[in-house]
Amino acid sequence: MSAPLLYVTGTNTGVGKTTLACLLLRRARERHIQLAAIKPFCSGGREDAEELHSLQTTNLGIDEVNPFHFTEPIAPYVAARNENRAITLQKTIAAIKRIEPRNIPTLIEGAGGLLSPLGEKFTLLDIIHELPGKICIVAPNTLGVINCALLTHRALAKVSSTRLHFILMNLSQHDASANSNASVIHDWTNVATLEFPFLSETERGTRNSFTALIDGLLDWWIGNGKAA
Repeated sequence: MSAPLLYVTGTNTGVGKTTLACLLLRRARERHIQLAAIKPFCSGGREDAEELHSLQTTNLGIDEVNPFHFTEPIAPYVAARNENRAITLQKTIAAIKRIEPRNIPTLIEGAGGLLSPLGEKFTLLDIIHELPGKICIVAPNTLGVINCALLTHRALAKVSSTRLHFILMNLSQHDASANSNASVIHDWTNVATLEFPFLSETERGTRNSFTALIDGLLDWWIGNGKAA
């Protein structure tokens, strides 16, 4: 795809991928930057895809934002199998490429972690290999995150460190590791590692204290508000 892609993946499920994606989309609206956003796979509820659909600044329909939806809240590969559906890497790439004619920077949110099974023996990593882009790896800033971050980084060994960012989401209660996790991950991977403050449900629509962080990510992705 010619327009720049940004993958928002994580070290696991429930780590803040949709929170980050929505923060980027809201800030892009404020800056009058046109973006598309998709979440190819959803299992269980479709709320994450619906939120992306409401915030993206294109006329994508919900089935373009989320082409593969399954009713059971389990790994998409298992959910599809239980519904007697076979989702291949080729079908997924084709669904993503349908957005290509718009030539708009596109955010792609993964499901679960980088290596969560999505379909017939493929993961988000395989999609990234087919359609390269920049990658934000979201993780909770808590004890154990260093191991998860290093494993994810190792899986992305062929991707330049300049095309990666680790995003550590602070929790409401800090443990002792939260003060050093970011620096250790950066030291071991040479990947830019950012910390985001804890956001309550009511605060997720506000960005007053960290607009600069969001702007920095947007500029890194698409280049000062313009498609790169």
